[in-house]
Amino acid sequence: EDMKKMQTLLDEMDELNKQDALEIDMFEIDKRIETMMQEMGFPLEEGDRKVSSYSGGWKMRMSLGKILLQKPDLLLLDEPTNHLDLESVEWLEKYLTGQEVPMVVVSHDRAFLDQLCNKIVATERGVATTWIGNYSSYLSQKKAAQAAQMTAYNRQQKEMERLKDMINRLSGGGQSGRAAAAEKALEKMKDEGLISKPFIEKKRVLNFPLKKNSGKTVCEVKGLTHGYDHGNLFEDSNLHVSRGERVA
Repeated sequence: EDMKKMQTLLDEMDELNKQDALEIDMFEIDKRIETMMQEMGFPLEEGDRKVSSYSGGWKMRMSLGKILLQKPDLLLLDEPTNHLDLESVEWLEKYLTGQEVPMVVVSHDRAFLDQLCNKIVATERGVATTWIGNYSSYLSQKKAAQAAQMTAYNRQQKEMERLKDMINRLSGGGQSGRAAAAEKALEKMKDEGLISKPFIEKKRVLNFPLKKNSGKTVCEVKGLTHGYDHGNLFEDSNLHVSRGERVA
């Protein structure tokens, strides 16, 4: 009797598992993973390789692939280029550019924003403004908008001073009518809204005090080897940097 109940429960559980598998598309997930691995640049034969054996750039690809497999409606990317080498950043730019998923990117990497974004939302002094185009386009548009606003502000301030002067000179005299008209014009200008002076950040200049020169040899490396579990990046390397040299 107990065995029959157990078998009934197992059959019901099996049926539920099949339904869950269908709902999350389990029968297609392996195929999608293989496709995603190829898109991410992973050889299919590395499907069982341990995640810990990969570098940070490849782990980033894995994380992005896991997210995209869920078919998100929106991607939120916070500083996605942090700790990535140049090759990984270039790959990420190219890959994300080809995606149709809407995404919001927060980044201090201006070159990355230029390559990827087509809309910039800038928040300054509690006000968010949307600019169409990449980051460089935003900077040029913002500069032009600030110049136009400053011109309009100066023009309005000049007109207000002219009206105030007219009111002070003509009030109470034979031309009080002109003074009253000027006062009405001034009130109308205020009612329609005064143009605010644009906020322009001051350039900050950093001065570093001069220090005593270093020795002739700034850095010397001998026999340095570095790499990861799957292989070395360089072996038995030597480096000598003298004062005045610039190394990239």
